[in-house]
Amino acid sequence: MAGRGRPGGISDDAVRGGWWLAQASGDTARARLEWSRSRLVEIPVGIHFDVVRLLSPQLGRAAIEDLRASGLPPGPVMLDHTRRHYYWLVTVESDQEWGIPEGELLVRRPGGRAPQTIPMPAVGAGRVGDREWLVGPDGSGLLTRRRDLAIAIRRTRSSLRPAAAPAP
Repeated sequence: MAGRGRPGGISDDAVRGGWWLAQASGDTARARLEWSRSRLVEIPVGIHFDVVRLLSPQLGRAAIEDLRASGLPPGPVMLDHTRRHYYWLVTVESDQEWGIPEGELLVRRPGGRAPQTIPMPAVGAGRVGDREWLVGPDGSGLLTRRRDLAIAIRRTRSSLRPAAAPAP
């Protein structure tokens, strides 16, 4: 049941989300050990999820709210406080196109090369280093669809543009 707590203030969703993310790491035991030491863990991209790195902090926060207002629950979103980048865990798709200039799609590298990784904190841990989950994985496997994120970014981009001054 969402929202129920455990000792230490960790919700059931955070516990399930932590197990899900640890499995995505490829080494569940090592991930859980590093997180217990308040360290970030490198999680590979392109196997369980792709990642959109959104470079605009204004668009990142607004896109979360836009998805919620549209009735679409956002999947996991992590904030890098230092760079002010938002990392969205999105569905793995065969199409490698992204088309939003304020963001970059991070996918599995071709040709069997070592996977690209993103350092991630434990779910429910708050801020670890410069990383923090704004929307943590809940263990269900919910990810934001790339198309839904792109639409939300386009909508919020137009609403964040300064209004033109009225003509005299």
